[in-house]
Amino acid sequence: MTNARSTAPRSGGPPRRLALRVPRLARGFLHGGAAGDARSAGAGLIASNVLVQILARAVTMAVGVVTVSLTARTLKTEGYGVWSAVSSYIGLFAVLTELGFVTVATQRMARCGSRRRS
Repeated sequence: MTNARSTAPRSGGPPRRLALRVPRLARGFLHGGAAGDARSAGAGLIASNVLVQILARAVTMAVGVVTVSLTARTLKTEGYGVWSAVSSYIGLFAVLTELGFVTVATQRMARCGSRRRS
């Protein structure tokens, strides 16, 4: 009494149905869409995407609040002031050093990639 459509693993591998779904799922996440695809996207898809974005922001905000409160309680007033000043100073230089770097690096990598293919 075995089911012909069983999803039991064969020779230790993943179930067949799961193996077929994973590439489809990855394509769904990685597909950027083309111009004009917004009309073909259903309202349900748009609503679920908006909901995921809202939930992600809420989780990020909650983690931030917990992190700041724990840091402030642990370091006390003077320590938290120093921590805040150091992180602001580092953040300032992070912004200044990144100006244009990503764009230039992407352009150079694209050029090198085209040389290797030909």
